[in-house]
Amino acid sequence: MIRECVVSGLTPSGDLLLQPNISVSSSMDGVSEAQQQGFQVFRGSTFNISCFIQPQYPGGSFQLTFTSSNSTHNCTQPAVNHSAHFLFPAAEPAHQGTYSCVYRLYVFSHNFSSESRPLSLTVSDLLLQPNISVSSSMNGVSEAQQQGFQVFRGSTFNISCSIQPQYPGGSFQLTFTSSNSTHNSTQPAVNHSAHFLFPAAEPSHQGTYSCVYHLYVFSHNFSSGSRLLSLTISDPSSDPSDPSDPPDPSDPPDPSSDPSDPSDPSSDPSSDPSDPSSDPPDPSSDPSIIRSIIRSIRSI
Repeated sequence: MIRECVVSGLTPSGDLLLQPNISVSSSMDGVSEAQQQGFQVFRGSTFNISCFIQPQYPGGSFQLTFTSSNSTHNCTQPAVNHSAHFLFPAAEPAHQGTYSCVYRLYVFSHNFSSESRPLSLTVSDLLLQPNISVSSSMNGVSEAQQQGFQVFRGSTFNISCSIQPQYPGGSFQLTFTSSNSTHNSTQPAVNHSAHFLFPAAEPSHQGTYSCVYHLYVFSHNFSSGSRLLSLTISDPSSDPSDPSDPPDPSDPPDPSSDPSDPSDPSSDPSSDPSDPSSDPPDPSSDPSIIRSIIRSIRSI
């Protein structure tokens, strides 16, 4: 970011000074100009903003003014051979905004100034965003809304990283983040892709994955990250408490359902009144039988 520079107020001049010029150049030769959009440089590249003016008077200075959506910064350099160059070692989104050059000169016992046209600068990513995907040997990959992707425990699965062809070479870094750790693995890009094999899915593989594509080009290192992929590992076995699961005929019978259970009084055959082998009732326990016997004795 341009350092804040303190500059004393000057009296503007309408005609004494010519209008200065402003231009931008990049070490990557990545500066482009699009109509209605201004100039564009690639993120991470070194770029220069130059201020210069046609020779009129010796000396003077250039103030570079940068204006973003929420702030304004100024920096001043002396004019050397009627120009000044402001170096930015690595373009960042914070450098995106509007620039202008103000040439200031003290001559004829007065302060004069003249301002260039504004230059609009945007900072764009050199690399496209890579893609990330998952596949399983069991065809058990499913995607549930709000839950991410799901694979079966024990299955072989692949996480693939790929990018649209722009430049040859580069590498992919797969980043895995679980609730308590982060792990990285890197493979070279082959045909603009890399595949990370997991022979057997385990609960420890559950977490969030992302691909980062790294490339060294134009004497700079560049990288671009994919979206996040959330992966859960599920058990393919059925739930034994599921009522829809029929019982296994080979299972032993439940003792509680055995009709011959001796603890069940209703299972005692001797309690069945229809059983002819059961013992007759005791006559002494029936009053009607006793009275019948007494009447028989009296009649004798």
